[in-house]
Amino acid sequence: ATVRHEIYVFKHYRMVHLYAIMSYGRRLYRTLVFSNDCRYTLRELTPSCESRGQPLPPLFRYAAGDADHVKSSDGSGCVLFRDSVVPQNLSGTEEQFIPARLLYGLLPQALLDTYHFWQDDDDNLRGYHKTENRACDHYIYVELDLPQQLDHLAVAGTLSARIRRMPMPAGRSGTAAAAGSEELLLLNPLYTKDGTALHSLTMLLTRLENLSHILMWTRNVTARDPADALSIDWVHLPRLKLTFTTRWDSVASEMRLYSLDHANMYVSNLRNDLVTALCQGIPHSVFLCDPNQELRMLVPSVRVLRPAVATAPFSTELVLLRDDEDWAAKLETAYYLYHVHVSMSFLHPPTLASSLYLLWLRLAARDYHSAVRLVDSIGTDVEFSPEEFMIFRSLGELNDGHPNAMAIRCKVSLAVLESPLVPSWYLPDELAHFLAAKSHLSAQCQLSLSAQQLLAEEAELLWKKEKVVHYIAKDRFGVKAFMANLEESDDAGRDRVFAYLRKAILQATSMPSSTEELTYLLQRVGSNVTVPPLYKCLIRNMAAELDALVHGRDSFKVLVPPAPHAKEALWLLQMDTAATGTGIHNAYQWRHLGAWSKISYQHLKGMKDQ
Repeated sequence: ATVRHEIYVFKHYRMVHLYAIMSYGRRLYRTLVFSNDCRYTLRELTPSCESRGQPLPPLFRYAAGDADHVKSSDGSGCVLFRDSVVPQNLSGTEEQFIPARLLYGLLPQALLDTYHFWQDDDDNLRGYHKTENRACDHYIYVELDLPQQLDHLAVAGTLSARIRRMPMPAGRSGTAAAAGSEELLLLNPLYTKDGTALHSLTMLLTRLENLSHILMWTRNVTARDPADALSIDWVHLPRLKLTFTTRWDSVASEMRLYSLDHANMYVSNLRNDLVTALCQGIPHSVFLCDPNQELRMLVPSVRVLRPAVATAPFSTELVLLRDDEDWAAKLETAYYLYHVHVSMSFLHPPTLASSLYLLWLRLAARDYHSAVRLVDSIGTDVEFSPEEFMIFRSLGELNDGHPNAMAIRCKVSLAVLESPLVPSWYLPDELAHFLAAKSHLSAQCQLSLSAQQLLAEEAELLWKKEKVVHYIAKDRFGVKAFMANLEESDDAGRDRVFAYLRKAILQATSMPSSTEELTYLLQRVGSNVTVPPLYKCLIRNMAAELDALVHGRDSFKVLVPPAPHAKEALWLLQMDTAATGTGIHNAYQWRHLGAWSKISYQHLKGMKDQ
C-alpha cells in the first residue's frame, strides 16, 4: 500500500518536515521521516556522512532521514492494553501502549528515550519512566486539546497539546527532588518567531545539542495560548548532563542564561574577531563567562566526521554524530570546558582527552598552525584511557594528504613514542610522504633534524619487526594457515602466539613489542601489504644525510630503487631523483642536501631482504 505523507514548512527556520501517516490499532499516526535540517527536529536524525561528489547546498547541509524506506502497515501487529487496577496506571482508566516510533517528531526524543507512553480513554498520554525499579518523583502528562474545526487559519491560534512534568501522587514516589516537586510546562520552540527570546535561545542551544534533546520548561503551567507571557525557568540537556536557568543580572541589566552545573557561570554574548577565530572549526561550542570576566569554551564531546568531497578536496565540512552510543559509552564526561587565554588567542585544554579532541578538531578544520602547537600536550609514556584511546584512533580517520597534516602525524608518532600506543597510520609511510613533500611544508610544521633522525630509527626498527612477523607468518607456516589458526584460537591460544612473536622480535631486535603493535603488523602481513622501495630509499637517504652532518663528512651514499625492466623504461635515458627527496621536477637542484662536494650512490638490490 502507498504511504501518505504530510509536509510542514517552518518559515523562521527555513525548514521542511516530512511526516509519514502510519496505521496502528485502527488509528492513524503522524511520524517524522525526513527534514532538511535535523538540528531543529524533535526526532533524533543524523545527516549522511558518506563521501559525496560535490558540497551539499546550504539548505540541505543538515538534511537527514529517508522517506523512501517507510513501509505502510500490512494490518498485522499487536496492541497492548492494561487495566486501571494496574499499580503503575495513574489515569484511572484503561490505557493503551503507544510505541515510540508513532511519536517521532511529535514529542522530543529525550522524552521518548526515557519514558514509556500510555494513552488513556480521553486520548491523553502519560509517560512513565522506563526503569521500573527506579524511584521516580514525576511523570510526563500530555494533555490533548479538544478537537478543533479543520481550518488552516485556526492552526496558528491554538495549541495541539500541553506537555507537563507532573509530581508523582502521594505514596507513589520513593524520593522527593526539588525539580520534581513542582509542576512544569514544556515549551515548544519549533513555532517561535524570529526575534523572540525563545527563538534566540533555540538558535544558541542547537550549537550544543539537537532540538530533540533540549527540554525547555516554564513554571507558568496555566498558559494555554501562544500569546501568554512565558518565562524560561529551566533548560535541561539530558544527553550532555547540563542544566541552565534564566536569571536577571542587576549589574548588566539583562536576563542571562546561567549554568547550574558550573557555579556563577553564564552564557556569554561576547562577539568579536578573536572569538570568531577561536570558534573556527568548532561549530558545536558556546562561551561561558564567570564574574571575573574569564571565558571558558564549552564543547560537547561528540563524534565528528569529515566526509570526502570529490570536487572540494580541501573541504572542512563536518558531520556531528550525536547519537553514536559506542562513542558516548567510553566518555568520562559528555563535554569539555576549555580555558580561554587572556589574550583570546588560544585555548588551554584541562585534560589529555580534551587535548586530543581539540587536536582532532583543528586537523579537521585544516588549521595546521593551531594543531601543531597542541601535539606536545598529548605526549605521554603510559597507556591511554578508553576515552583517550578512542579519540587518538580517530586521528587516523581524517585521511588528510596535505603535507602539513603528514608532518603533524609524524610529530604525533614522536610524542607517543615512549608509550605502548600504536598510531592508526604506518609510520614509515607517513615519514616517506613527509620527506617527499618537505619543500611544501609551512615553517610551523617543519620537523627538526633530531626528530627526523629519531623517526628514521623508529621506521628501521618497525621494518625489522615486520620482517620477523613476515618470516614466521608467511615463510615458515604459510600466511593463510597462520591467520586462520589465529582467528580460530581462543584467548589463551592467541596469547601463546603473541608471546612467541614477541620473543622472536626481542631476539632479533632487542626491543619489546606490544600486543597492539603485533596485531597491526599481522594485519599488514595478512593483507600482503609491502613497503615500496622508494619509501625505503627516501628514509635511508635522509638518515645517511643526517649521519654525515653529525660526523662532519662531506659525502654519503645515496640509495636508489632497482632499475626498471628494459621493457618498462629506458633506464639509461631516465633520470629520477625522487629517492633523494629533491623531486622529479627539480632534478638538478639538491636543496635540502646542502653543499656537498660529491655524492656517491648505489643501486638497492633485493630490497625485500633488507
